[in-house]
Amino acid sequence: MKEEIEKALAAATPGPWYWNGYMKSKYVDLCARHSGQPTVMSFNRWGMGGAAPSFRTEDGMKRIDEPGMVRFRQEHRKNEFVEVNHPDAHIIANAPTWLRQLLDELAAKEAEISRQLTALSEIEDESSREDACITRINGIAQDALSGETQEAQ
Repeated sequence: MKEEIEKALAAATPGPWYWNGYMKSKYVDLCARHSGQPTVMSFNRWGMGGAAPSFRTEDGMKRIDEPGMVRFRQEHRKNEFVEVNHPDAHIIANAPTWLRQLLDELAAKEAEISRQLTALSEIEDESSREDACITRINGIAQDALSGETQEAQ
C-alpha cells in the first residue's frame, strides 16, 4: 500500500490543494497552492443539466469526455466508464480507502507500542525487585562480614 500511495503522489499535482469558487458565477475549481496556483480540477457544462470534470495535463485542461481520459467497463457497455485516467483523479478516488488503511495501520502500531511499553514496565518492576533483593543480600553479607571482623579482633 505504501508504495502505491508514494507512486500516486509522485504522479499527481503536488499539494496542498484547496477549493476555490464563486457562488454568483456558479463555478468551483480544485487548485494547488504552488506554481501560480494552477487548477487541478475544474468543471465544465456537459449537456443541459450536468457538469464534466476537467483535469490539468501537459496539454492544458482536458475534460473527461476527451479521448483517453477514461477507462470503460466493457465493450458491450461502451458508454459506461469506471475510471478517470489521470493521476489527480486516482488520488481523489482512492483517498478514503488509503486514509482508512493508514489509520488502521497507525492504530495497530500504537497498540503494539502500548504492548511493548507495558512489557518494559513489567521488566523494570521485576528489575527493581531484584535490585532490592540484591541490596538486601549485600547488606546481610556486609553485616555478617563485619560481625566476623569484630569477632576476629
